[in-house]
Amino acid sequence: MFKSDEAAVHLVAPVVVSHNGKETVAAVAGVKLKPKYLQQVLLDISKREASASELSCDRADELLCYLIDHQANVIASNQDLAVVALGERLGRIDPKLMERLALNESLFDEHVEHNYQALCPDDEVCTAAGVRSVVAPTINAVVYAVQNFYQIISNIGQIVVT
Repeated sequence: MFKSDEAAVHLVAPVVVSHNGKETVAAVAGVKLKPKYLQQVLLDISKREASASELSCDRADELLCYLIDHQANVIASNQDLAVVALGERLGRIDPKLMERLALNESLFDEHVEHNYQALCPDDEVCTAAGVRSVVAPTINAVVYAVQNFYQIISNIGQIVVT
């Protein structure tokens, strides 16, 4: 697992040029967002939106706040970055919340993974015949997460301007 202070979210968008009905990607523009910045955006949004009777995310001892993508990866949290790492699955951080979102609210589908290699006794050598899998989001999942986060940031910018 990587350290949160070394991680970042990269937002990218293609620069498409059209000529005579043909389109091509001429460049790619992007920005790198560090975890501290994303955490501050989450805190600022909750302060602005919270009424007097509601809690805001700056009270980490009273309220757990998470900004997650479609794959339930944590993009930002009001918790210390040493506790909640950027990119970590919500189900690992807060299993009860993930269970509620998946089963009761039907926001996510449940996908159970078993680590059979962890069941091997320490004194025996256990090997797997199959290809080792690494838990990593697919390219499409990353693209969708970036697009949706870009839309959120764009909407926040429009709200602030108006």
